[in-house]
Amino acid sequence: MKFIYSLVILASAGHLMAGTYTDGSSIINLNSGSDGAYGARTSALLTKIADKYQIASLGDVTKGASTAQSLATMGAGSAYASGNYTFLVGGGGGVAVNGVNQSITQIADKFADLGGDTLPRFGVGAQLSALVGMNLGNLRTPRYLGPFELSRLTVLANFFTISSSAVSGLNASATVAGVHAQYQMRRASGKGYFTYGEILLTTGFDYSRLAINYDSTNGAKALTPITVGTGTAADPQLTWNPGGTLALTSGSGTVPVELSTSIRLLYFLSLYVGGGADFNVGKATTDINLTGTISGMNNATTTASGTSSNVGSGSLAVSKSATPQFASGRGFAGVQINLVPGRSGNIVGLFVQGSATSIGGFAVQTGLRVAW
Repeated sequence: MKFIYSLVILASAGHLMAGTYTDGSSIINLNSGSDGAYGARTSALLTKIADKYQIASLGDVTKGASTAQSLATMGAGSAYASGNYTFLVGGGGGVAVNGVNQSITQIADKFADLGGDTLPRFGVGAQLSALVGMNLGNLRTPRYLGPFELSRLTVLANFFTISSSAVSGLNASATVAGVHAQYQMRRASGKGYFTYGEILLTTGFDYSRLAINYDSTNGAKALTPITVGTGTAADPQLTWNPGGTLALTSGSGTVPVELSTSIRLLYFLSLYVGGGADFNVGKATTDINLTGTISGMNNATTTASGTSSNVGSGSLAVSKSATPQFASGRGFAGVQINLVPGRSGNIVGLFVQGSATSIGGFAVQTGLRVAW
């Protein structure tokens, strides 16, 4: 893991100057004369800083972000329950999490961190995308292309890009692009109130990029101070007031290979299920650059807190890059409400889909498909 360290002044070779404390990523500099009262508390403060920003597991968090960004895109460029159609348009979005070396319980326990400025213990991905598709059966070409019957083959493309700085201090941008081919291994069968859907073989390529940068010094909401101790003589208090930037950039390219099928009930409800494998390339980088003052409180009595005063400064500067898991298995299932059903397919359908991978990833996608 590559750390970008703040300058540490050495009093002699191998020894830190009095008043300077580090755990290898964060550095605390106490003012002259403050060591006696607060030096023993620096270890606890360094530990708390490392816990909040996941320093020990930052490689896993970054790897998880890269894999999650890929997973969030799966399903954006496909249609699994629209039935027979010539043209299709639609749109939607998805979110995903991926925990490296974690159980489902550990991921769930850290979901509350998404609402604050604590770095979550897992990777997060998100996407929005617009979709167009066309069945090749109506093209003026031979009926077969090699072993493939063109009336069974549909080509779909999806794309979306967006950037936003609506929240003070927060800049975010996302780009999604993909192209897919779906082949009907078996055509739909049945009629009336119950229809067996096609067995679809889907493959293609997905590209997704997400960049988020939060600068708390740019008129934005301040980051939460990190405090240890209560402020009494027996338990001196140290508080770091960080400010600076937190940034995540994640890009992924994925080749999915899927098999899926569906059923349609009473025209208005479609259920589908599928599975396959994803082959991922890409990179994610997490950058944290924070500095701030350290205040101390150390009352003369052992039972009452005293007055806070500036006793030093602290900094955290770390960068970590990682690539996604190259190959993983994935299963998915979804429900589609057919708002405007048709005899041979669903003209307008609203779907919600959930996915899970063999490497601790979970995703939810939702969107609208219009086919005719």
